[in-house]
Amino acid sequence: MTDSSNSWQVVYEHFVNFVLPAGRSYRVAEVALSKAFRQHGRETDEFRRAQNDAIREGSNMAIAFDALVDRARMVGGRSREQIYADVAPLCRHGDNLRDGVLERLSAIANAYKHYKLDEQRHPIRSADDVLAVGSGYGVDGYGVGKSGEPEVLIRLQDGKQRKLLGDGQLATVGWQTFLQSKGFVFDT
Repeated sequence: MTDSSNSWQVVYEHFVNFVLPAGRSYRVAEVALSKAFRQHGRETDEFRRAQNDAIREGSNMAIAFDALVDRARMVGGRSREQIYADVAPLCRHGDNLRDGVLERLSAIANAYKHYKLDEQRHPIRSADDVLAVGSGYGVDGYGVGKSGEPEVLIRLQDGKQRKLLGDGQLATVGWQTFLQSKGFVFDT
């Protein structure tokens, strides 16, 4: 839907044209990571390439989400924290809120661009905290991401780990719901 009279159009267009395709590319890379693991094992060049691809595609998705926040700030005249407060409660599956998802995506985007992070708002310290190594079984919430195969994990400063697949999925839900509240309609 194109509506030049809606000031949120630039945010909607970025979501549809950049965030959603980046999310699809990341999910494809995660499938390829699982395939490389099953076909070649961990200690192979094929698996290492698939790891790098998944981290890169996940980081590109995080950059697209972070740019969405920047556009929303510009249009809404609100701070990053205010945009987070508007969107974060919508990043949920049923009653399960994905707390901290927007902050993690911003940190991944900035770590990918700058490697080391020194702002206190970031829950990670560097790009080294975005890993495509671990089996996701028993990490994060029940039913989030993959079960038992390598996937991109985010190692937080507090020692916890979160699955990037879960963050991407529920950030998408949150932003889509937010944009619907601004009058935009999405195909199902």
